[in-house]
Amino acid sequence: MTGHRSFPYRKGQPDPAILEPELASIAETYDRIYVLFWGDAQRDPQHVVERWLDTHTFKAGEEWVGDVRFVTYAVPSGESGQSVPAGYAFEATNDTRLTLDSYAYQPQAAQPGDIVELQLQWSADTVVEQPYKVFVHLIDNAGNVVAQRDSEPVGGSRPTTTWEAGETIIDNYGLLIPLGTSPGQYRLIVGLYNPFEPSIRLPVTINGQVLDAAPLGTITVH
Repeated sequence: MTGHRSFPYRKGQPDPAILEPELASIAETYDRIYVLFWGDAQRDPQHVVERWLDTHTFKAGEEWVGDVRFVTYAVPSGESGQSVPAGYAFEATNDTRLTLDSYAYQPQAAQPGDIVELQLQWSADTVVEQPYKVFVHLIDNAGNVVAQRDSEPVGGSRPTTTWEAGETIIDNYGLLIPLGTSPGQYRLIVGLYNPFEPSIRLPVTINGQVLDAAPLGTITVH
């Protein structure tokens, strides 16, 4: 990263043809982007800024302070993780299956304060009538969640109810490893749940075993 710099919104509603190249230039220069969203429903009703960031970076944190939303994004490091074929079919209502076709993440060895970049590739066999949230958890050997991200797909811009049958959905998540995390190996898992019944996770069958989340691999924290 080369220092810090602030980039205020332009006056008036943003023009994607102008703003998107500017966002791409910012992303080429910095490894993290911190955004204060305030009044964006009026200033950016098409969510040009947020949609671009959700598509091209990895959202790692989101916090409300009053009516201001503070969001942290990790810019892709350029070292993409190896794509792993999955084919994990999560069973939803009305015989609908939401399939995790493949995934990739990096780094596999990290330090507290690092952000793990996870890209998921989804599809559905039919139109999805129910919205579902994705959860990404980093789990220690005792089963405790040490880091997590919960969101509707693509930063909320592509709820499952907008998916077309057979469409490929590229879904990025940044997972911030908290400061003070003890050294060791941690399991990375992903799953889906109904936001109106968050305790009920969609089942997925892997190697003949019915699970409530799909294991993706491990991350070693130094």
